[in-house]
Amino acid sequence: MHETKFANEIIFILKHKLEPDALSKPLVVNVRLSPLSHVTPQSLKEAFKVAAESEHFPNELKLSIKTMEFDVYCKECKKISKASAPIFNCPRCKSTDLDIQKEREFIIDSVEIAV
Repeated sequence: MHETKFANEIIFILKHKLEPDALSKPLVVNVRLSPLSHVTPQSLKEAFKVAAESEHFPNELKLSIKTMEFDVYCKECKKISKASAPIFNCPRCKSTDLDIQKEREFIIDSVEIAV
C-alpha cells in the first residue's frame, strides 16, 4: 500500500509542479527510499509504472531510486553512525543498545527534464 502512496506523490508533483510542455519530454524522477521502509525499490517502480500509465503520460518516465542513510546512536559508546541498511550492532563497539534515528521513508529529490 505504501508504494501506491509514494507513486501517487510522484504523479502529483509531475502534474502540479511541472510546466505542461515538460510532460511531453523524457523525464527522470530522482527519489530516495529508506532501507527501513516496507517498500522495496522494485515494488515502487511497479506501482509508479501503473500510476503513470493510468494518467496517460505521453512521455518516457524513469524512476531513479537511491537508498537514503539514517543515523544510529549507540547508547554504549555514545557515538552516532550512518547506515544505509538495517544494523543490529554498533560499528564501533559492537553494542546492541542502539537508537535508530529514523526520519522519512520516502523523498522526491528532483525531476530531470531532457532537452
